Amino acid sequence: MAILPNAANCLLVTLVGQNQGAVWNNTMHFRGETALGTLTSAHLSTFCDAVAAAWTTNIAPLCNPLVTLTDVNAIELTTRTSPTFYSHLTTASPGTRTGTPLLTSASVCISWHINRRYRGGHGRIYVPAGNVADVTNGRTLASAFQISANSAAAAFHGQLQGLAINAIPVQLIVLSYYESVPDPANPPYNMSVLRATPQPFEIVSAKVRTRMDTQRRRLGKELV
Repeated sequence: MAILPNAANCLLVTLVGQNQGAVWNNTMHFRGETALGTLTSAHLSTFCDAVAAAWTTNIAPLCNPLVTLTDVNAIELTTRTSPTFYSHLTTASPGTRTGTPLLTSASVCISWHINRRYRGGHGRIYVPAGNVADVTNGRTLASAFQISANSAAAAFHGQLQGLAINAIPVQLIVLSYYESVPDPANPPYNMSVLRATPQPFEIVSAKVRTRMDTQRRRLGKELV
């Protein structure tokens, strides 16, 4: 795998948790509206706490109590030696939506929308949300739950967009590392190449569609 180039004033944030004992995680990117300056692990710790609070307020109410957020980790991407922070939350944040839990592979997809169309430009996270009663036909989110999830995703996006680190406001972004260029060996086809400088695209809205998605890897390996 190619080594990814540095992304000035950008942060990689990873949400980590458990669902009935199985690990889940999601990644997000942020970019400072101005230069972030010299960050420390303390700055990243405070920022991770704020991201965890946004999850607890907006997303935890969609999740079964057997789903918890346990860690929020952050890496500054400006240089190879920029600070990193690994946070094991003092108090894990459990879901609060009671009911019969779904399979650990079941996920609600939050799509991140940007003002640009390009191949690969479909930012999203997969949230272990919902209960058995929230799914109809084995594949579709019940209407009331989909509406609630859509509202929660929009509020989550709004709260994340209001965050700052080291007093610098940040934007939630899709960070594009690859671009499509003409393939000289196979015209008129294109090929994907690594950008010299990653390109950030601000996420302008969030949406939850009606289909229940799946992340099969969250089931783990076969036991027998």
